[in-house]
Amino acid sequence: RSAESGTRPLHSMKRPPHCTHRAPFRIQQVPLSALLLLLLLPTLRSMAAPPPALLRIPRIGLGTFQLKGDVAKGAVLEGLKQGFRLVDTARVYRNEESIGEALKEAEEKLGIRREEVFVTSKIGPGDQGYDKAIAACEESLRLLGTDYLDLLLIHWPGQAKIPSDSPTNRDARQESWRALEHLLEAGRVRHIGVSNFEPPHLKQLLEGAVVKPLVNQVELHPLHYQQGLVSLCRSHGILVQSYSPLGSPEGFPTLSALPAVAEAAEKHGCSTARVLLGWSLRMSDSTLVRTDKPDHMGDAIAALGLADEMEEAWVERISE
Repeated sequence: RSAESGTRPLHSMKRPPHCTHRAPFRIQQVPLSALLLLLLLPTLRSMAAPPPALLRIPRIGLGTFQLKGDVAKGAVLEGLKQGFRLVDTARVYRNEESIGEALKEAEEKLGIRREEVFVTSKIGPGDQGYDKAIAACEESLRLLGTDYLDLLLIHWPGQAKIPSDSPTNRDARQESWRALEHLLEAGRVRHIGVSNFEPPHLKQLLEGAVVKPLVNQVELHPLHYQQGLVSLCRSHGILVQSYSPLGSPEGFPTLSALPAVAEAAEKHGCSTARVLLGWSLRMSDSTLVRTDKPDHMGDAIAALGLADEMEEAWVERISE
């Protein structure tokens, strides 16, 4: 689940033992297939060992919903300084240009290259449909100042100003997904996925998909643990990326006051926020944290350790 680990090393071919007897070299003794294999070996190696960004999504990422302008730029720069290597944005957030400026500055002043950062954006409800989705992706790339996205999502299973139960939404989802598959094939994006898709939406999409979604990004916390949806994603090999691990700002006090959360915080000597983040990290494959506050970012990074240390009994108690 984490991008910090590199690609799996290839096993090198063993060299034959040193031979003291020199036999005359005869080209006809070397099978043509063996010669072709030697010629293709560098290509095969590059195919077998894709870049780390193609293999894994960081376990924790910085969400940028409602962050705009200099606030968004500053939050991304601070997050990258503190160790975040996933930045999540969307067309409807209206902050892609600011995030692009932060990525450029991070490379120039912090030495953090673009390929070290996993960048996600999303096709908005108003951009669904084949042509609109492709145009929206190209605009995101322009604003972010990059020639590829690590992950592109369909942000919502419905279109703007269309009733949620309208049958046209299903057609729009399929056409949007076909556009994402095209962008993947063209190399404009490296992974494709969905966001806020419920079981019926996922099942319908999988019926006609050539490439299945890598990710379903959904709200997930102890008071909104969508177990059926998570199980469906797992059964199809779709990663679950959670957002709002602390609930809404208004809902955090309620989550924080849950007996199991409060007791786990006391036992581990940490904040209830860190416990909730640790729980989310255990229950999903990747978690997004939306904040522009440096101390909250530090707490989120520290939650990675808590997620690994937290006993299964505590995770189950919080899930009840």
